[in-house]
Amino acid sequence: MGVITIPRYQTVTKKIIEKYESGKRAEAINELVYNLRDKDFKVRAACAEVLGNIGDLRTIEPLNELLNDDYSEVRIAAVQALGKIGDARVLDSLEGLINDEDSEVRLVTIKALSRIGGERIIHSLIKSLDDSDSRVQTVAIESLGRMGPKAIDPLLKTLLPQNPAASKPHIRAFAAKALGEIGDPKAMDTLIKLVDDPNSFVRLNAVEALGRIDNPRAVKPLIKALEDKEAEVRINAVKALKIVRSEEVVENLIEALQDSDSRVRMWAADALGVKGTVEAMRPLISLLEDSDPRVRENAVKALGKTGDEEAVEPLMELLRDEDERIRDVADKALSIIAKKYGLSKDEMLRRTKTELQEE
Repeated sequence: MGVITIPRYQTVTKKIIEKYESGKRAEAINELVYNLRDKDFKVRAACAEVLGNIGDLRTIEPLNELLNDDYSEVRIAAVQALGKIGDARVLDSLEGLINDEDSEVRLVTIKALSRIGGERIIHSLIKSLDDSDSRVQTVAIESLGRMGPKAIDPLLKTLLPQNPAASKPHIRAFAAKALGEIGDPKAMDTLIKLVDDPNSFVRLNAVEALGRIDNPRAVKPLIKALEDKEAEVRINAVKALKIVRSEEVVENLIEALQDSDSRVRMWAADALGVKGTVEAMRPLISLLEDSDPRVRENAVKALGKTGDEEAVEPLMELLRDEDERIRDVADKALSIIAKKYGLSKDEMLRRTKTELQEE
């Protein structure tokens, strides 16, 4: 049986951690800082990680020096350590790494900047919307959303026609998404304009953002988006109208039940179930014969929420559907409708069968 060799970086950090835990903290920190210059990059990275966990402000400067290390693993460990320490003094150094050649370094840098926070990182977050790595873009969007109202003006300036960044569709799209995350009505005018953007990715993000803000002014542009040539935009419009608190959208959602894309029909049925309007019952009943089982399923669920006795017979038919999922949701929908009339499902079904036989 061969001898198991423990990597040197583990041996080094283990001894120092034991020293730190025994009470010799200053001595242990000094050793960790000393080993940040070790010839083995794995030792440098491991010691940086431990220093981050300790969080001593006196280690900021030596950790800062590692941000220029030739090995990305070391730069990543140093960035994460400085992010954990969370001192604003490192912002200048960290912001320099949002252009690092390694996407993992850029990712942990954006996370570290977001953790430290402050208005001054907004520019870096917006710049990272243009990153080639979707993970970096996502973290930047989420971070801008958490920044709240103070990020709105910089985002709106990014979307101005005279801003070079605004010429890039993905920047417009991600800025719109971030504005939706913030949810401030101040962004309404810009988002409404973006609903007419020539790029479909921008339009679908603008539509989603309008739904998140939930402002009465969003209704008309969202209804307009139901006629977009791209199905993904129409889907987001339906989802947004589901959230918007307005009764005037019911008719438009009913029309969306006839959309050529089954996903739009599916989400329109879901939205009408949430709205809970009786006028949608017959259009939903007609959807029970849809070729897509996902559409039928959402129509059944919606009828359970909005339907009355008129929906019972067509739902009973679905208890014999070849799709087990459809049979199950139909059974549950019938139970919900029966409860509205103070009946058990079986009582309601017996009554309905009797009435059908007498006709």
